[in-house]
Amino acid sequence: MKSIYNSGTKYTRTYSAPLGVDRDGDGSNISPRRLAYSENMYRDYKGEGGGVIESIPGFRRIAQLGKKINGIFTQLAGGTEYLILHSGTSVYRMAADPIGEPIKIGTISDTRTRGFCDGEDFYLLDGSAIYKINREGTLIKVERTRAEVYVPTTYLNGKEYEQRNLLTNNFREEFFLADPWDVALGTSDILYTVIDPEAKYCAVSGVLQGFWGQLDIPRSVDIGGVRFAVKEILSEAFDGVTGLRTVRIGEGIEKIGDFAFRGCTSLLKVVMPDTVTEIGKGAFSHCDKLCEVYLGSGLKKLGTGVFELTYDLNEYNYPLGPEKLVLVENYTELTVDKVNYRTRNRALFIRLPLYTKGEEITRITVGGTEPYFDTVYDNYGAIAVDIELPSDYEAYGKTVVIEGIYLSGDVGFTGKGSSFLDTGAGKTIGGFDAVTKCTVCERFDSRVFFSGNPDLPNTVFYTERDLSGENNPLYIGAHNFFNDGNGYYPTVSMLAVRDALAVFKSGDDGEGSIFYHTPTVAEGSMQKIYPVAYVHSGIASIGGSKSFFDDPVFLTPLGLCGLTQLNISYERSVAVRSHNVNRDLLSEKLGEASLEVWCGYLALCVAGKIYLADSRATFTHESGNTEYEWFILNGIGTYRYDLGVWRYSSMAPEGYHVSETPDEIVEGTVFNEVVNGISYNFAKENGKKCAVHPTDERRFGIFYAAITYHAYGDRLFFGTENGDVCVFNNDMRGKPPARIENAEGFKLSEYKSVYGNRIHPDFYSFIDHAPRYAISTVLDNCGIPHLEKSTVKGSLSVKCRGERGAKIHLEVGTDKNGYSEHTSFSVGEFNFSDLDFSTMTLDSVSYTTLPFKEKEKRWVEKQITLYSDSYACPIGIYSISYRYTVGGNIKKK
Repeated sequence: MKSIYNSGTKYTRTYSAPLGVDRDGDGSNISPRRLAYSENMYRDYKGEGGGVIESIPGFRRIAQLGKKINGIFTQLAGGTEYLILHSGTSVYRMAADPIGEPIKIGTISDTRTRGFCDGEDFYLLDGSAIYKINREGTLIKVERTRAEVYVPTTYLNGKEYEQRNLLTNNFREEFFLADPWDVALGTSDILYTVIDPEAKYCAVSGVLQGFWGQLDIPRSVDIGGVRFAVKEILSEAFDGVTGLRTVRIGEGIEKIGDFAFRGCTSLLKVVMPDTVTEIGKGAFSHCDKLCEVYLGSGLKKLGTGVFELTYDLNEYNYPLGPEKLVLVENYTELTVDKVNYRTRNRALFIRLPLYTKGEEITRITVGGTEPYFDTVYDNYGAIAVDIELPSDYEAYGKTVVIEGIYLSGDVGFTGKGSSFLDTGAGKTIGGFDAVTKCTVCERFDSRVFFSGNPDLPNTVFYTERDLSGENNPLYIGAHNFFNDGNGYYPTVSMLAVRDALAVFKSGDDGEGSIFYHTPTVAEGSMQKIYPVAYVHSGIASIGGSKSFFDDPVFLTPLGLCGLTQLNISYERSVAVRSHNVNRDLLSEKLGEASLEVWCGYLALCVAGKIYLADSRATFTHESGNTEYEWFILNGIGTYRYDLGVWRYSSMAPEGYHVSETPDEIVEGTVFNEVVNGISYNFAKENGKKCAVHPTDERRFGIFYAAITYHAYGDRLFFGTENGDVCVFNNDMRGKPPARIENAEGFKLSEYKSVYGNRIHPDFYSFIDHAPRYAISTVLDNCGIPHLEKSTVKGSLSVKCRGERGAKIHLEVGTDKNGYSEHTSFSVGEFNFSDLDFSTMTLDSVSYTTLPFKEKEKRWVEKQITLYSDSYACPIGIYSISYRYTVGGNIKKK
C-alpha cells in the first residue's frame, strides 16, 4: 500500500497547554497532549491558568525546632490564626498570619499525631492520650479527673438519664425534692401495725430486739407493697429499749402513745415535727440521759409525767412564744423557766438510693449547698447516701446532686477481635484507654469519631451531646461505639461522605474493607446510632482519605482511588484516579503519605515529593472512570551544612580580570585581596584572578525530606525530619520581597502596576536552593510509527516566559542518536530587581519565542525535554513546535 505521506512535504508538530503528566511506560504510548515527565511545574489558575505550565513557587522556612515534625495543625482562636506544631516531644503554638515566633506550650509523645478543632479549642491525639489546647494556648492532658471532662447525670430521680462517659471515673446522679419528707430516712428495724387498711394508715409498734443507735421514724412506709401513712407511735412501743440514742420523728405523725419511750436509758435527743399534737403520759419517763428535746408548733396536749425522772433535761425547745405554750393542755409538765422559745430543730435526715455502683461518694449538694452526709455500703460498694438537711423548709423544691467514683473505676472492653462492655473477669481494656489510644479521628454528623486503637482494631467510638444540646468532644457515651469487621485489620482512616461515614480498613477479614454508616435514632430512645448501610469488600486502604471537593478519595495498593457514588442509597464502586502517575506513586510509602487540598489541587504528599491532582482537569479513563491530570513536585525539604554560592562578577578592579562567563557559579576556591584599601573577592579562571561576588543562593548539604504536611486555604505547610517548618510561597502573591519593599522610592501601587498579582521571582527558591524545573514531551512518532522523519532545520521553537537570568536548556532524544543537550537560551526580557522606582520606565514582556538549532535526521521517535535550574528565575512554557519531513521506511541499524 502506498504511503499517504509525501517525502517532500513539511509537517508541523505542536505541543501546547499540556494537560498533565503521564508516566506510563517509556513515554511513547501516551497522548501528545500530555507530558512524559514533569518536575516542579504546574498550572497556576490564579495566574494565567490553563494556557501555560509554569514553575511552582518556592518555599521558605518559618521555624527551626530541632526535632522531627510529627504534626502541623491550624487553630483559630480569639480571631487569630495559629499553627500548632508538634516537634519531637514538644508542642508549640505560633501566630500564622502574619508568621510569629513559636512558643512551647507543653510536651506529648514523640510520634505522629492527629487532631481536630472544636470551636476555638484544638485536640491532639498521640496514640497514648488526648490533649486539649484552649484558646489561650494552654495544653491540657485529658485525664479522668480533670474538670474539662464532662461528667454526665447518669440517673435523674431514679431513671436512666445520660450515658456514662468513658473518659471519666466520676458519676453524677440528681434527685428533685418536691417534698423532702417523701424520702425522709426511716429505720429499717421499726415494726408497724396497720390501723386502717382502707384509709391506708398505720402506727409504729416497736423495733427489733437489740436495736442500737439513731431511730428515724418515717412519714410513710411500704407494707406488703402498699404505701401506708404513719400516724402515731403506739403506747409502750419502745418501752425499755436501752439502745436508742437519738429519735427523729417524721412529719405527719400526730400522736405519741403512753410510755412510748419509757426507760430508754441511753436516749439523748428527741426531735418532733409540727404535726405531733399529743404526747401521752410517761412517754419519756425514766430517760435519765435525755438532755435535748425539740417540740413542734402543733402540740396541744401533754400527758402527766411525760418527762418524769429525766434528770439531765435542763432545757426544752419550743418554736412559739410563752403565750402559745400556755394553751397547751397540761403545759405545766414542762418547767416553764427551762423552755427555750423561738427555736426549733427542723433538721431532716433523708436517704437516697444510689443507682450507680459507687466506690466512693465525693460530694453532695442540695440546692447548691453542701450538707453533712454518710455513705451506706454493702459488700459490693456504696448503695445509698444519708443526708442531713438543716431545714426541711429550705429543702422543698431543691435538687440534690450526688457525685462519686464508679465502683469498677472504668468500663472494660475485651481485647483483640471484638469489643463490648465487660464487667466480668478476664483481660479487659479500660474505656478511658480504649478512646485515648485511638490514632484516627474524623468529624461527621456534628460529632467526632475515634478509631485506630491497636488493641481494638475494629472499634469506632463517637462523641455524645451533653445537656447543653451541643456535641461535647470529651463525652464518649459508654454505648457510643460500633465494630466494623471481626478480625485484626485496623481502621486506617475515616471520611465523612455526605450522608455517610466511610470507615477504611487495612484489609478484608471476609466481612468487608470499607464500611458506610448512616445516622439514625435507636428505637425506643433518643440515642443516635450509626448502623452499617453498605460494605465494600476486597479493597484495602493503606493510607489517608480526603474529600476532594465532591470526590471522596483514599490511598490503596492500586494508587489513589475514589468512591464513585455519593448517595448511600446507590451501590458504590471504587475507581482508580491515578493511573497516569502510578508508575512512580506505587513505589512510594503510601502508608506515610498525607492528602491535602491546596489551591484547587489534591496534594498527595510523601517523603519529599508532592503529586498534584488537578480538580479542574479531568478525563475519562479507558476503564470508564473519571481520573485527574497530575503534576509532580520533587525536592521538597530543607538542607543542613549547605554552602553559599559565589558567582563571577561582570566588573573587576584595575589589574584584575572579568570571567569569560560572568554570572556563572564559581567552582574553585574563593580568596580575598585588598585593592587600594578596598577588600575584593577573587577566584582563578585559566590562571587569571577574576572578580567574584557572594549571592543568597546555596547548594549541596544534607537533604532532609518533608515528612509532615498541612494545607490551610492557599497555604501549604510542611515539616521535616530535622525539625524545620516551611510554607510554600503561594501566599506571597502580589507582595514585594523585603529588599524591594525597603528600597528608596518604593511605592506599592507602582509595583503592582508592573507586576500585578504575580509572585516575585525572589520567592521561587527552595529555601535559597535552585530547584529544577523540567518537562518532557511524549516520545513521539508523530502518528507514523513505520517511517523515518527528519526535523526541518531551524524549525524547533519554544514559546515561553521568564525573568532575565532564567535559562531554558533543551535536550532532544531520538531512537537514533539517544539524548543530547543542544543549547540553552536566556528567556526573560527584564529583571524586576533592575527597576528604578523613581522613573518606572521599563516595561515587561509577557512571553517570548525562542528558536533552537535542532536538526535531527532519520528518527522514528523523538522526545524534547526543557529544563531550568537558574536560581530564583521561574519559567513558563506555552508551547513547543517543530516541523519535520517524512523519509523512507525504517532501516536496520
